[in-house]
Amino acid sequence: MLQRRAWRRLSLDAFASDLQISALCQDSLADMSVNAMASLYESILTGLLDHHCPSVLVRHKVQPMTPWFDAECRTTRRRVRAAERRFKRTYLETNRREWMVKCSELRALYELKNSAYWQNEIAACVGDSQKL
Repeated sequence: MLQRRAWRRLSLDAFASDLQISALCQDSLADMSVNAMASLYESILTGLLDHHCPSVLVRHKVQPMTPWFDAECRTTRRRVRAAERRFKRTYLETNRREWMVKCSELRALYELKNSAYWQNEIAACVGDSQKL
């Protein structure tokens, strides 16, 4: 379980209005030390966030990586991303075509790796339906 804030519940207008009437927006900060101002800042913002956007406990499931995704997939994906960045930087048609070709190669590689992995898994379970 992890502690997270429900940021979608935060109403910016209500938060801003409460922040404006807080001690952080008053003129009495000029005679405070830096440490006192930092602790005041932390306490007021934490209190406002606890009021407007309370912390909630969430269950975090760690998803295992795809078992067939290997170094070859990683380097191919990097090349596709580099081609995409090149196209987004120049918007040339040749760069777009190169990016699209690399995308289709990546999809084909993913399909190949996925099907080969599952075929090997099924072949390894021959005769053992419980393991399958």
